[in-house]
Amino acid sequence: MYDEIYEVWRKESESEDLQVLPKDFYSKLAEYIRKGREERRMLDEKTAKAALLQAELDNVKKMISKLVQLRYEKILRKTLAGETVPKESLTEEEEEIYRHISMSAEVHRKI
Repeated sequence: MYDEIYEVWRKESESEDLQVLPKDFYSKLAEYIRKGREERRMLDEKTAKAALLQAELDNVKKMISKLVQLRYEKILRKTLAGETVPKESLTEEEEEIYRHISMSAEVHRKI
């Protein structure tokens, strides 16, 4: 899963367009992090494996933080420009965000 997250982050960072993500991307990600934390708790903190697992989790958190920020900015930018964001590009969570942003932008345009 780490490689998949890295590829998603890399593609999103390199592109002006919103990349297509699986609808359940964030729920799979949350499960991956939960399992990683659980595995980390079961390890002796002094082992190399524990240190590597912690480093992996830290890197994933950084990539996801940047990924979420990038995607939010792209959704916001397109919406404010009056463009539509293709639903197939959005995750379930992002669809809800897009709906709210679109409604706010529409109210703003009417004013």
